[in-house]
Amino acid sequence: MREDIQRLTLLIHLLQDIFSQSANVHDHTAKIGELTREFIAIEAKYRIADDFPCDLTIQQITNDILQACPETSKTNVATILTSIAAAPAIEGETGLNIQYLLTRAWAFRNLYSNGASLIIDNLEHNIIGGGGCMAGIAGRLAQPYTALLLSALRKKAEEREAEELAAAVKANTYDDNQADEELELACALSKSYITTTHQYDYTKKLAAAADDEDDEDLALALALSISNSEDKTDQDTNAATAASAATLRHNWRAC
Repeated sequence: MREDIQRLTLLIHLLQDIFSQSANVHDHTAKIGELTREFIAIEAKYRIADDFPCDLTIQQITNDILQACPETSKTNVATILTSIAAAPAIEGETGLNIQYLLTRAWAFRNLYSNGASLIIDNLEHNIIGGGGCMAGIAGRLAQPYTALLLSALRKKAEEREAEELAAAVKANTYDDNQADEELELACALSKSYITTTHQYDYTKKLAAAADDEDDEDLALALALSISNSEDKTDQDTNAATAASAATLRHNWRAC
């Protein structure tokens, strides 16, 4: 999974280069479609829709977006949403399903604190930029969709790694060579999109798996536990504390 995430991270940079250009969007629609289809394939590969379902119709999503939309943007956004509702199954220039991009981007919106705004801004830009054609709408929706999907994949990878680590602790199958990986995971969790509830659940699993007499396991549980924070501004501090706890664990192992 990490290899696919690395690949999509490279593609994000390519897409950002395209989006930052002021050239005619029609010069890039084929390339945008080609790159975005790789994201769609990876989303299907890891069944991300199971973790981020969206059973809303296009009309229901339209209503939600307009509710979240600033008054000054509603007219422009409503115009684009009307076009999306009438969009063909596959847009000709990009080869993308516009309604799919909107539905999936909306399903991921809560991964960013400004996820809904990111989608709305890209919709409105089609009008502000003097466009509004289907190819332009598809191209603009590709931006929030790909960015939010990459965040969803990273979240899933971090959750999977935490579960695998908890299983390894429970089965006592980890060894000294994993100390650096465990430290890395503890720090990664502190900066991840994993929710407070999920981090707490993983920590409980680790703590339950640890022997009362086994300080090494308890230290690892501690490292993961204190990497959690409800206040995202404290993440760097928590990462450092988690690193200290994991280092302490490593020192215990060396005694």
